[in-house]
Order: sequence, then structure tokens, then C-alpha cells
Amino acid sequence: MTKKDDILYCPFYEVSVSVSSEMINRLGIFPVFVLASLSDTANTVEKITEATNLDPSTVTDTVEELIENGLLERKIDDRICHTDLGNIYLRIYKFLEHSKAINSRFAVNAFTGMLETVKNRNFEDLSEPEDKSKILCKKVSKLLIKNHNYSNVKEFMKDKIDLSEISFSEDDYQYIIFDLKPKGGTFYVPYAVTNETVVSEGEEEGNIKLCIPIEKVSYNVSHVELESNRDIIRQIIDISMVDKEMLSDKALRLLKLLKRTEELSAQKPEFYDCYIGKKLNYQPCTNKEIGRDTTWSITLTKRKQKKREANVQNGFILIPVIEELKMYRIISFNSLKQLE
Repeated sequence: MTKKDDILYCPFYEVSVSVSSEMINRLGIFPVFVLASLSDTANTVEKITEATNLDPSTVTDTVEELIENGLLERKIDDRICHTDLGNIYLRIYKFLEHSKAINSRFAVNAFTGMLETVKNRNFEDLSEPEDKSKILCKKVSKLLIKNHNYSNVKEFMKDKIDLSEISFSEDDYQYIIFDLKPKGGTFYVPYAVTNETVVSEGEEEGNIKLCIPIEKVSYNVSHVELESNRDIIRQIIDISMVDKEMLSDKALRLLKLLKRTEELSAQKPEFYDCYIGKKLNYQPCTNKEIGRDTTWSITLTKRKQKKREANVQNGFILIPVIEELKMYRIISFNSLKQLE
């Protein structure tokens, strides 16, 4: 019966995500309100004044400021319109308004430092496992994730905000700032080391060193005829070194069989991955110094072991000689499979 995949546990920090823009912050609350209000053609300076119950000069002065700063322009017919720059500000403002509707739980992977989707949304249920050897180390401090636009947050958040109602471009997105704030303690997400994980290459960040159990299998080869004539083989060899013509056809056959068994015994050994359960088609790396600077390593269990016994093929007796070794491989964290 095949054993289950080995499981690792990765530490995560729950975080809240806040969205802002320095452009909007510098402009100020009321100028932004006026700019947004004038995007509705039904609104006028007079209507904004009436709605806010402010001194008319406050509104008109703000409009003039926006005109001077190139966000609004006055047409010949005295209509107030947004400039291209003003439309950028307007789109950013709308983006910020839509971002307030984000209703999700976010978490930072403390091993890779990346914002990541955790399939099990009940973070509080993902407690620390008893086996501490299966827990990946924390490479990232909570203090580091408080920087503006930390790590992959901008890329991660792109599809988390509904932009169907606004036209928002990549150029606009550069003016958006995301900030993360840690919430609560650490929780632990299970990841499986699958067969695909083991054969992957560690070319991305967050590398892990796997120590994989393997078997080196070579064969001591004999032959049924050699075994039945074992007591005279030495004499046949000695005679052949003096004069082969003195040997009978049977003796010459035994010499040929002896030579063939020596050739077969000298063949290159085979290597079997005892985690995946497959023969390797390459020379495994057994140098434990590989990836010595890798942050974390794990020894995998011996899940699959092929039963090997002496057998006879065309009269040749094959006796397996098994040596247990460790193969070392560097993989990417991203090759692990997150579990629910």
C-alpha cells in the first residue's frame, strides 16, 4: 500500500490590506470631492455649494485651484471639464473607492515573503503541528511587511478589486500604494511533497533541499552450470592459462559462462527513488554539500520499496546487492502543493 505524501507546514501571517495614493493624499479631501462631483455633468459649482452648505468662495476657489493645477479646464462656453490629468486623478479616486469593497482575508507566507492565497479561509484552525521538524523556518519578520507596496502585493491585488465599472490602466496602477498590517499570531498551512515536487527544479525563490531515499542496486551474477561445477572451476582456469587445447568443450563452455557472469556483474548499478517508486534514468547527486546555503531541508520518508530477490534468467543467477543512499535535490517552494 502506497503511503501518503510527506507534509510540510509553512508559517503565515494574517494581514489587512489598505489602499491609498500619494497623488490623492496630496490633493486633499475637498478638492478630490469637487473633482469627483464635477464628473457628473448634472453637477455645477452652484449645486456643489448648495449641497455642501459652504461659502461659495470656498468652492469657486477650489475649482480655480484645480484649473491652475491642470486637473480642470474652463471651456469657451464656461463649462468646467476634466483634463487628461484630471481624468487620471478621477480614475485613481474611483479605484480607491472600489477598493473599500474588498472583503477577504489575506496572508503573507513567512518562508517566501510573498502574499499568497490560502485555500482554507479559517486561518485560526491552522495551528502549529506537533512535529517541529516539518515546519518551514520564518525568513521574513512582521516588521518587514509594513513597507509600501511590499513584495508581490501589487501584482497579487490586481484581480481582487472589481474594476468592471471603471477604465483603469497599467499607467494608472503605478500611482496606487498598498500597505499591509499584521493581524494576530502565526498560523501554519500544510503543503504536500508530491511526485511532481520531487522532479521539479528549484529555479525560483524559496528553495528547499530534499533528502530523498534511494537504493543503489547492483548484481552478483553466477550461472547454474557454474554452481554445479564450482569445485573444478579453479582447476579449469589454471589449465586454461597453460594450454586451452587440453580443455574439453564443456570446460571451454564453463570458461565462457564465467567470463559472461563477470561482465554482467561489472555492469553499472541501477538507482531507484524510494519516495516516488521509480527507476532513475540519471546518476543521482549524493553529495550532501549541494545546496549547503539553502535555508531549509527535509529528509523524505521511504514510501515505496521494490521487493528484490535472487532470480534465474536463462540459467544466469542474479543476486541483488542493495545499498541505501540519499539523493539531494533543490526544489522551489512553489512546486509544493498547498492542501485545504
